[in-house]
Amino acid sequence: MIVKSVIKINRDEVKAVEDLFSPKDLGRVLAKAYLNGWNAKDAYTIAREFRKATQNFHAEFKGLNMCKAGDVTMDPERREHIIEAHITMEAANWKKLENSQWQVNSGEDVANIIKEVIESFDKSASRCYDNGKTAVLKKNKGGIWYRVVIKKIKGKWKVWTAFPES
Repeated sequence: MIVKSVIKINRDEVKAVEDLFSPKDLGRVLAKAYLNGWNAKDAYTIAREFRKATQNFHAEFKGLNMCKAGDVTMDPERREHIIEAHITMEAANWKKLENSQWQVNSGEDVANIIKEVIESFDKSASRCYDNGKTAVLKKNKGGIWYRVVIKKIKGKWKVWTAFPES
């Protein structure tokens, strides 16, 4: 068996991201980033910016049909889901805005888009499900549709996931 080194990181880089990911999660994120043409430093920077920008995330959902209005927050595990499943999948395109679905330059931009979709979604394109416990909110921004799913958990609205539609 031949093993080829795919990505190299030093001890300082691991230390710098240990507050963001477990070693297993970090390896998975870096591998995805590498496969999408990103380097470890870019992956770390965007993840860190997004994590910081959503630490005290708060948006005001104005309601939609059976989904009642309320404050929306983001739990750490859902934040990490967005980083791993949606931000790193777009990694190669972040610096090439003409090709990027997100149309952003930073993790803070992603947080701002999520907030904007929640606070000013397109009512005709958005839907309420599960007897008012799940809202799929959509907004077209610059020719790209962004989708944010929020769920009512224990009586409070939480961001479940967010991504640009392709």
